[in-house]
Amino acid sequence: MMKKGRAGTVLHVLCHPPLRDICVAIILQETSSLGVRVLPVQRASLPRRIVSVKVEVPCSDGSDMMVRCLFFCVCVCAWVA
Repeated sequence: MMKKGRAGTVLHVLCHPPLRDICVAIILQETSSLGVRVLPVQRASLPRRIVSVKVEVPCSDGSDMMVRCLFFCVCVCAWVA
């Protein structure tokens, strides 16, 4: 909702800095926008690792099936182990 109760759409675009001008040009060409707000952002992340674990999945016939799953979150891997 925008001013005076008008409907509005917000478009967020993440791109590498060298592509900024190209993205802005595309947005201005392909939308009815009168301007684009450009903000530099940074990302902080934790280190990740891939761990393979075996999980028993019950089948409809009552037997168990072994499935290999990959967990990308170290927290989930620690919980499963």
